[in-house]
Amino acid sequence: MSLRLAIKEFRKIGVEKVFDPTKIALVPDHYTPNKDIKSAEQAKMVRDFAHEQGITHYYEIRMHGVEHALLPEQGVVVPGDVIIGADSHT
Repeated sequence: MSLRLAIKEFRKIGVEKVFDPTKIALVPDHYTPNKDIKSAEQAKMVRDFAHEQGITHYYEIRMHGVEHALLPEQGVVVPGDVIIGADSHT
């Protein structure tokens, strides 16, 4: 499930706010830097959602990388945490 699809589903069910903006991390790692207009639109949607929701751990500009490595490196996740990712192998 892409971040874009997750955001669309979030809106579809009528939820207005995430449960805890400090416990959510958004890393648009597979489509930034943008390779085309579609990637840029997806990045903008995720960026806007992160800003709107006050997501503490949003990584794109000046701090980016593959989520599997970035989040442990930044101390966002530690052994024993349960993590749900938007890509097929996370």
